[in-house]
Amino acid sequence: MENISPEFLEQIFFKLKKAGVISSVRGPGGGFLLAKTPDQITAQEIFEAVGERLDITPCASCADSMASGKAANGNPKECERLPFCHVHAIWADAADHIIQFFGNLTVQEILDRYGEPAATP
Repeated sequence: MENISPEFLEQIFFKLKKAGVISSVRGPGGGFLLAKTPDQITAQEIFEAVGERLDITPCASCADSMASGKAANGNPKECERLPFCHVHAIWADAADHIIQFFGNLTVQEILDRYGEPAATP
């Protein structure tokens, strides 16, 4: 059990619905259901829908990386160390692999790979 408060869960479901990941059914027996089949929904879509980023370091989201991080104003972050940084490209490449992994990982694959979680006492 994750012990997620109903209020927080409601916020997550609202974001998922707004992004078109889930839909809702009103009335008795209603609830939420996936808006697409599990093989059409990626983990990255879910992360993006709820506002989670996949940055592994602040460096990986600098302006010239493919991860294209954003500052509070929505513009790409700029790093003053970028012109002489020797590891930025490594972090950017690693971030790209992570984004690609979650962009290709579907809900169906998660279910197939990991199945039902073990019951906790």
